[in-house]
Amino acid sequence: MFLSVVSSFDRIFASHELGYRKPEREAFKIVSKAIAESPESIVFFDDLRENIEGALLVGFQGVLVRAHADVRSELRELGVEV
Repeated sequence: MFLSVVSSFDRIFASHELGYRKPEREAFKIVSKAIAESPESIVFFDDLRENIEGALLVGFQGVLVRAHADVRSELRELGVEV
């Protein structure tokens, strides 16, 4: 069911593999290090405010998602064609 979506990504980070879960700061730090990007350059989308707050605490940009249109709109603002 999700294969077409998942196949678009180079890597998926699952909490059981990381040993940490959102909104734990360490989970976000591990992802940042694994993809060799500074936290400030990462945009994190989630539908739970507490997860966004966890991402913001380590320097990620955070977008609270309430509808599909939120993701599309934010990506366009960032200059990503969708």
